[in-house]
Amino acid sequence: MTPGEIATFYNETEGLHARLTVVRMKGWQREMWFEQTGLPWIPTSPNIPGLESAILYPGIACLEYTNLSVGRGTPIPFMWVGAPWFQPEKVLKILADAGLKGVTFLSRDFTPVRDVYANQKCRGIELKITDRDQIRPFQIFVHIAGALRDAQPEEFELRWERSRFLIGTQEFLELYNRKASPREIIRKMESSTWKFIKKRKHYLLYE
Repeated sequence: MTPGEIATFYNETEGLHARLTVVRMKGWQREMWFEQTGLPWIPTSPNIPGLESAILYPGIACLEYTNLSVGRGTPIPFMWVGAPWFQPEKVLKILADAGLKGVTFLSRDFTPVRDVYANQKCRGIELKITDRDQIRPFQIFVHIAGALRDAQPEEFELRWERSRFLIGTQEFLELYNRKASPREIIRKMESSTWKFIKKRKHYLLYE
């Protein structure tokens, strides 16, 4: 949703009744990727230098509230995850069976220059986008978290008191802690996603 659509949605569904005016854009359609607008890319933050980081951010950012680096301080933020204790061979083996669309995973080491594990050599995996229309970043997050829970339970730490605000639901933790499979977690959480998609339909300003 665009900021104008979100504002209209909450103004009505939460009964805010603010005096709201949304100036509609011209020439934009929902299925467009950014470069199709003809506008120059302006980084939304120092850690979103390009479109691929922006695509992966909604999922990989959920891993910031763990003891992983998500690539801040490397040339490819949110396109890489790792840690000094990370064992990519174990994780890649699990991810290979996940059947995730639009992405491949490669073993790659980095030494972040700042943020988590600054100036420490980290083993990790790089995410390569192969199909932007099929990739689902949140599903990638769930599968990586599940792979580390199962492959490196002694090392991987989910700092839930912070991450629950980013993920937005207690349901994830409950499923995760009872060792539900990533597929089960995704299936249960996406059921509420479809309810929201139906609810938001009335507030969409663009096709």
